[in-house]
Amino acid sequence: KNNLADCYNSLDRHQDALHLMRQVYRESVDLDGREDRGTLISAGLLGLCLIRNKLFVEAKRFLRKELSLAQEALGRDHNATLNLSSYLYQALDEDPKSTREDLVEAERIIADTVQRRRRVFGPAHPD
Repeated sequence: KNNLADCYNSLDRHQDALHLMRQVYRESVDLDGREDRGTLISAGLLGLCLIRNKLFVEAKRFLRKELSLAQEALGRDHNATLNLSSYLYQALDEDPKSTREDLVEAERIIADTVQRRRRVFGPAHPD
């Protein structure tokens, strides 16, 4: 289902991708629990689908909750946690209704995320 959702996104069928990712996330939570690495990866992909559908309020709320879980379950330097941080930054940055405080938060998040990625993966890493 993840691959099909990626295909839908590539075809600009973002609503179809969102529908599938909601299913994938729910199934992952039911099977593996909310703090499972795979579930948190699915959460990030669902957050990205919310952003692509311009559902910024839901995306920000969801990503903040999932990021907090990822930080506790996987640690702040895990790739899934860093991806969730990047997606939260994106939601804050792309929302036309973001306040100045939101943008300051986005800047803080991305600066921390870039620094962590460089430290964990090295400066030559493509991310």
